[in-house]
Amino acid sequence: MSKIILVRHGQAAASWGEETDPGLSELGFEQADNIRQSLAPYQSYKVLSSPKARAIETAQTALPEAQLEIDPRFTEIPSGDRSLAERGPWLKQIFRQSWTEQEAQVTQWRADILRALSQQPQDSIVFCHFVVINAVVAAARDNERVMQCRPDYCSIWEFDCSESGIALLSEGLEDHSLVL
Repeated sequence: MSKIILVRHGQAAASWGEETDPGLSELGFEQADNIRQSLAPYQSYKVLSSPKARAIETAQTALPEAQLEIDPRFTEIPSGDRSLAERGPWLKQIFRQSWTEQEAQVTQWRADILRALSQQPQDSIVFCHFVVINAVVAAARDNERVMQCRPDYCSIWEFDCSESGIALLSEGLEDHSLVL
């Protein structure tokens, strides 16, 4: 069994519906720097990140000495060939649905995340995204609703993961503002 720490990236310089891969805003860099002490007890953990700029920049700021491994399985939810303008309404619709109602690309994306975590051979920190955390929390709660929580920027979520399942050990801070 491995302990997995999921960390949502800091505030991005642009919204999900405005740009495909924005880096962090000035506030996002401050948020990432502010969690450095909270992550100090996990310095021996393997450090993984989504390939998205905001996740990488969060990891590099929060854990500047860590050897960072980019893992595309932890990227944000795939939106297919939707335009930037279509992504926001599409995501809002998904948040009102269950995981079983999703298209094949999204279902596979979630399955890949859960498999990656359950097969993680060592304790790890993963810098990722809002919907990634919701996908894992849903599995831990054995609840098929997509929207399980509203992870705040740089919130830290702790899980035990093994082949037999995922257990949520501690919830991170939540933000009650809108994601989009």
